[in-house]
Amino acid sequence: MRPDLEALARELDDLGKTPARRELDVPPDFGGTDWRLLRPIGRGTMGTVYEAEQISLARKVAIKVLPAEVSSSPSRRARFLREAKTLAMLHHPNIVKVYAAGTTGDRLFYAMDLIRGTDLRAVKPAGADDVAILGLSAAQALAYAHRCGVIHQDVKPANLLVDGEGNLHLADFGIAALLQGADHVNANGGTRRYMAPEMRDGRGIASPASDQYALGVTLKEVADGAKDNRIPPELAAIFKKMTADAPNARYPDMEAVVDDLHRFLRHEPVLAQPPSPFRRLVLWTRRNPAAATGAAVATVCLVGFILALAFGFIQARRALAQTEAEAARAAQALAEALTITDINEADKRDGELQRALSAAQELADRFPSNANIAAAVEQLKKARENHARFQKRRGGTSRRPFRRLPPKRPTDD
Repeated sequence: MRPDLEALARELDDLGKTPARRELDVPPDFGGTDWRLLRPIGRGTMGTVYEAEQISLARKVAIKVLPAEVSSSPSRRARFLREAKTLAMLHHPNIVKVYAAGTTGDRLFYAMDLIRGTDLRAVKPAGADDVAILGLSAAQALAYAHRCGVIHQDVKPANLLVDGEGNLHLADFGIAALLQGADHVNANGGTRRYMAPEMRDGRGIASPASDQYALGVTLKEVADGAKDNRIPPELAAIFKKMTADAPNARYPDMEAVVDDLHRFLRHEPVLAQPPSPFRRLVLWTRRNPAAATGAAVATVCLVGFILALAFGFIQARRALAQTEAEAARAAQALAEALTITDINEADKRDGELQRALSAAQELADRFPSNANIAAAVEQLKKARENHARFQKRRGGTSRRPFRRLPPKRPTDD
């Protein structure tokens, strides 16, 4: 029989020897030690956790004690010690720290950080960014553990603790495994809901990719329970890649997950899914709100300027057409006035001169600084004055017939 199967058989045998009805574990006696138990704060198959005090340093800690009913099991004792040693070798701000380990009577225990808060099951983030921040902390902790050759194997909301300041801590390395140079190990437990397909389909393979899958499922649950549970497409793409059925379809490692979560929080395109050009523009405006506002204002101003130019062009065209019509009317009136040579049509000539002067005066009012138009107006005024003097000398009316000169007589040669 394989060694791992033998160990599993021994553990099942040990479980069969425990009472069917479990009562609250009796705490061990820590009298004469540096530890004083205060109250129980959690219980699981691998131990009971107490709030305690380290007397010498006057600080509060958490102490995990192996249950009395399994203390006689060599495999359970070995697993408990392995958990303590694994935690002791990991030094990361998002992983629960171990301070000491030992025995009291026949009971194994180890002391660790006391996390005052709750686990992710009771956390309701405000929205997608808060979910990503929690996920980033967990991903950084797992990335560090994987670099140290440790696979957690039981990533789930209950094992991700959040303290009063919102900091996340990865806990419960009870079934963690050491890679020891390999790329995977034989899976020896976990919570089925969060297990990757390769762990629960009969292969029993645990690897950094299976931890990634479990974290992806966990974060999707947390996002669904957020106050604003709308998941942006970039974050949804990250979750989808983390929880792909095939391990090689997921991110190559947890470091890549960390990088993509950073991109999401910076409102940058994520590697999990290349965005469309429009989505790139949306992300750019989120990254650069001031520049986006300036660009929007500049665009509005540019559009307004173009519209003003267009309107001004239309108005200018209309004004030009009107001006050309007035100039043509003045020129035509003047031309008609000059063609009248019959003294009997002097009044008609005066009317045409007046019409030409009116048209020229309108041009002068429209373009007061144009010297040529002003000169034309003055010339037309003088022309009317001269015509008026001529009429006065001829009797003041154009209806009085002119006296015709006698025909010129031929001269005798």
